[in-house]
Amino acid sequence: MTPSTHFWEEPLYRLILQITVLQVIVLGAFAAGIVLLRWLKLSRDKRRRRMSEALNLPLMSYVAGDVALEPTYDAIRRFPGRLISLELEKYAMMLGGEALSKLRALYERLGLGSLALRLVHSLFWWRRLEGIRLLGVTGGGDVVEVLLEALKDQHAIVRLAAARSLGRIRSPKAIKPIIEIMAASRQLSRRQLAQTLVAFGPVTHPALRRIVASEEGDEAYRRLAATAIEVLAITGDIDSGPEIRRSLLSEEMEVRIAAYKAVVLLHLPLTEEELRRGLTDPAWQVRAQAALAAGKVGGDDLVTDLGACLTDRSWWVRQNAGTALYALGPRGVEQLELVSQTSPDRFARDMAFRTLTSDPLYHLTRTDLRSGPAPEAASEAGEERA
Repeated sequence: MTPSTHFWEEPLYRLILQITVLQVIVLGAFAAGIVLLRWLKLSRDKRRRRMSEALNLPLMSYVAGDVALEPTYDAIRRFPGRLISLELEKYAMMLGGEALSKLRALYERLGLGSLALRLVHSLFWWRRLEGIRLLGVTGGGDVVEVLLEALKDQHAIVRLAAARSLGRIRSPKAIKPIIEIMAASRQLSRRQLAQTLVAFGPVTHPALRRIVASEEGDEAYRRLAATAIEVLAITGDIDSGPEIRRSLLSEEMEVRIAAYKAVVLLHLPLTEEELRRGLTDPAWQVRAQAALAAGKVGGDDLVTDLGACLTDRSWWVRQNAGTALYALGPRGVEQLELVSQTSPDRFARDMAFRTLTSDPLYHLTRTDLRSGPAPEAASEAGEERA
């Protein structure tokens, strides 16, 4: 009896061998499946690129006005509807006015509007997403209510697509629902909200100002008002200054923070009283933003107040106060040097010194100061101005 025959007759050996062969077969099938899926994906992408190239000429000719609607429809109707919709979406994002109206007419001629309405009611979120993106291009007043309802979808990406589609359609009645839904959601950032509302243009400003001026005070309002203030600031609404300044007196910390941020972005003029109130606010987050605002829109009279903020218990308040003092010029630099040399608070001294030495050009500032009046004279002059 040979050794090989002996081993093969062992049940355990046969079992191990069979398991090994089975594993090799499974791994081989798995590898073959990966290769097949990769090949199918590459083939599909290649096919889509060819179709996209084939669609480019008739679509460009139609948008440019060289070809009428019916000939364009006859040239592209043989292509899959979803591929056509994806290709048209590229154009829709760049077009406006009459060109966009022509594109929407082509959508309706291809029946993509009806397809979008069917997809929006699908049980699968990716199908709903596709339908919402289609509706954003087809437009029309009849789709606004459908998109508003989609803002309540359980999937964040679908809600965001609905908001962007409403922004593309620019329906004013959609502004407040967009803010309400996104302010209540923790899965969508305020930057995404701002990007969506920017598409509406200045038409959003009156609605946002009304939200900021509202007297409501529940938790939903706090998120809504703070978000509205930030969007007004990002979109550059200078005329919202009165509403933002009133928000500095809000009882809600989040609203006050947003208001001082807006002051910095919009360069809104504030009184010394308004700035000092922020610098002494009970919430350190508000004091930190007020310090930045003081450095941006304040004057020399706030130098002493900002110097006092260098002793604040919050690192961010001290950091922003130092930045603001340096931004105020020579008097601010003098205050920083005074604090760094004479303050009994070591944290204030450290922050003042850190601020002064963080700018490589500080030695030039020191040279300018030294070439001016003597420290005693400068101090006396400062007291006279005060």
